[in-house]
Amino acid sequence: MIDIKKIQTGLRPFYTGAIDGDWGPKTQAAMDTYQALRGEAVPSWLKVAAAELGVKEIAGSQHNPRIIEYHKSTDLGATTDETAWCSSFANFCMARAGQSHGRSAAARSWLQWGDALPRPRYGCVVVLKRGTSSWEGHVGFLVAEDVDSLALLGGNQGNRVKVSVYRRADLLGFRWSKP
Repeated sequence: MIDIKKIQTGLRPFYTGAIDGDWGPKTQAAMDTYQALRGEAVPSWLKVAAAELGVKEIAGSQHNPRIIEYHKSTDLGATTDETAWCSSFANFCMARAGQSHGRSAAARSWLQWGDALPRPRYGCVVVLKRGTSSWEGHVGFLVAEDVDSLALLGGNQGNRVKVSVYRRADLLGFRWSKP
């Protein structure tokens, strides 16, 4: 399982924050610096996503206007922050980055976007299965991986934009923007 504290420790001297296991803006910036030094370009959509870290749902009858804005990048027309929004977030990030996106609110629709990758790449779109149905899923952007786990920066992860760790066994595909 991915240990974010270990990642934060390994990112010294790029990372200047507390070793707390919380993947926030400082951890993301340090990882971007590390990747850039390795010759990996930080995808424009990942930069957009990182700027949204911490956006969260509002409990009760009110709705976060930022999440409603994410929904507007899809054809769903959702008006609440209780409507599943991981794909809306991914669409928003792609639109803001000037990338094509399918406008679908379905997470598994990202399996049709861009090109399939045989191996993961920093910032790639990751599509996961969720539940036992053939249509449920989750989508986010890869920021770290190990043999068993994938750390994704995404929306609607614990009702907020954050980095969460998922089982690699739930992987449906890695995707990258077509040139």
